[in-house]
Amino acid sequence: MTFGGWRPKEKIVKTWKAVVLRVEHDDERQGVLKANLADGTLRTRFRNDILGMRQMSEAGIEGVLRVLDAVFQENPMWFVMPEATPLAQHLARSRQPHGPGRPRHAGDHKSAVNTSIYPVRLISN
Repeated sequence: MTFGGWRPKEKIVKTWKAVVLRVEHDDERQGVLKANLADGTLRTRFRNDILGMRQMSEAGIEGVLRVLDAVFQENPMWFVMPEATPLAQHLARSRQPHGPGRPRHAGDHKSAVNTSIYPVRLISN
């Protein structure tokens, strides 16, 4: 089975309402395809989620995976997006020694406290 030129390579997960596959397009692009297997309200929600993701990615909102391809007229409805980097992997890569949010020395955490958030004393003793 193909989805508009996207060929399944590997099943990631399947539930009663959706299947998620790693896919490759005829033009060799890679992606992750999610196909809706449910009907009724869940079908409408699936369609609305795709439209929302597409609108946000077209608006340039960071952190939203762009929709590479989508079909609403077929059953099952489906969409393809780039494969995301797992959050744990991303965070591990972004942690550099002395990087943002990390103390320089093990006991140095107190110096990293932002004191500008504390209220100013209005009454002095």
